[in-house]
Amino acid sequence: MHDSRSEFVGRHPHGQFFGDVVADPDWFTSQTKHTVTVVLHLFDADGHHTGSEFMPGIADRAVAREALEGLIGALGPSTREDIAVRLFTLKAHGRVWGLMECEANRDWVDLEPEDLAFSAPWDGSYSS
Repeated sequence: MHDSRSEFVGRHPHGQFFGDVVADPDWFTSQTKHTVTVVLHLFDADGHHTGSEFMPGIADRAVAREALEGLIGALGPSTREDIAVRLFTLKAHGRVWGLMECEANRDWVDLEPEDLAFSAPWDGSYSS
């Protein structure tokens, strides 16, 4: 999965990573407070989820992007390239995060809470 929507995808010395800046739930309900969460999911070389780092409640998207670049930089030398990861699910900051089978169609997987759906041929194309 690598395209303009998922530019923070690649490999580092200890495995693979997928990072994103995700609108917080208050984004859609608050008229004044709009924040985002920075998330960096980490995987081993075989695509098993090994952990995730979160930075919630950031009010400026530019600051969030810089923070995500900093988290990726701390991994060591990295390359932005396609990755192959396995399904995973975790709960953090009151939300479900992960790549999981779509309940309505088992031929698809959903990236949550980003609400992106992926299917064969698994080339990074998605539906939102």
